[in-house]
Amino acid sequence: MDLNFFKKLTFKHTFMTIAVVFLSGTFLSLFQVVYDLSGNKKEIQKNIERLVSITEESAAQSLYHLDKTQAEKIINGYIKYEPVINAALVDNFGLTLSSGSSFKPRNHSMLSRLFSARSDILTYQMKYKPKNLDTLSVGALQIEIDYSNIYGEFSEKAKIVIFFDIFMHIILAVCIAFIFYRTLTSPLLKISYDISLINPSSPDNKELQIPRKHEFDEMGSLVRSINLILKEYSKLNLKLEQRVDERTKELHNANKTLRKSLEQLRKAKNHLVESEKMASLGGLVAGVSHEI
Repeated sequence: MDLNFFKKLTFKHTFMTIAVVFLSGTFLSLFQVVYDLSGNKKEIQKNIERLVSITEESAAQSLYHLDKTQAEKIINGYIKYEPVINAALVDNFGLTLSSGSSFKPRNHSMLSRLFSARSDILTYQMKYKPKNLDTLSVGALQIEIDYSNIYGEFSEKAKIVIFFDIFMHIILAVCIAFIFYRTLTSPLLKISYDISLINPSSPDNKELQIPRKHEFDEMGSLVRSINLILKEYSKLNLKLEQRVDERTKELHNANKTLRKSLEQLRKAKNHLVESEKMASLGGLVAGVSHEI
């Protein structure tokens, strides 16, 4: 019997296996990408904090002395760091001592559209301790970090990972389908074909052959169970035939006895008729003799 390919066990098992592996693999890959992205963002922020720790004293000093030249050097140093797009030194009165910005084209990638917060503004309070005075708060350093390029890099990485996963799952699907066909579908089709060759009315003690390399697995157990059923069926069929033969003989003997009884009855009837005829003839002769 020719089955539809999409209804074969090979397709069903392959589809379910690949679906589970693909979904789980894609989820884990995306999780890894997001995890790496988060780690990269934290690394950028740590780098900014290292820069701040190095330049904090100079930045605070420039705010305290209103040294614009030194403040511009510090701001330009921050702007040269690729993730930084804006930086400013602001005093306690909200006045900007120095600011700078860097135009960097944003990468409008899938991840950058997925995450609404493409940038962060970090604010670091600047404190300065003049000689013979207490530590003073002199302003703040504001740094804006753009993550769109990072998202772009990780978006490309995610595309490569997903494409590679799809390619690997296609190869895996072909391999699994072949394995399922050789180990499951093909033996079952062979067993089904052998069963179709058996005549239900006369199985003649036929046995199915266990597929090669399946003697000790579920397939072998299935074939042995079918052979046991066929043996029992053959025995029942033989017993039924014997009972039919015995019943036929009993009917034949009963029919023979009935025919004998009918023959005896017919002879008795004929004899009775003859007797009646002779009795009537004897009475007639006696009457005639009396008249004479």
